Amino acid sequence: MEIKNVIINTRDMSIEEMDALIRNLKRLSNRKREARARNVDLRAMVTNMKDDNFVFCNRHTGEIFNPDDWVVYDELTHEGYPVYEGEG
Repeated sequence: MEIKNVIINTRDMSIEEMDALIRNLKRLSNRKREARARNVDLRAMVTNMKDDNFVFCNRHTGEIFNPDDWVVYDELTHEGYPVYEGEG
């Protein structure tokens, strides 16, 4: 079986192993979907704040929060997901 550029030899896998692989892929897919939703929510909040002339500002450095400079980090999967507009 080939998925994009990854080949998985399912011929030698038991049904139980295949089921476990499917469960793991679904779990990862759900986490990625959740991160995407949080990215969208964060962008919407920042946009709404800017529309009302508010921004997040670092009290120590004066830096204005820019979502493009951040990632949503998933502590369960140890993956970072960029907060960018093009995702959807």
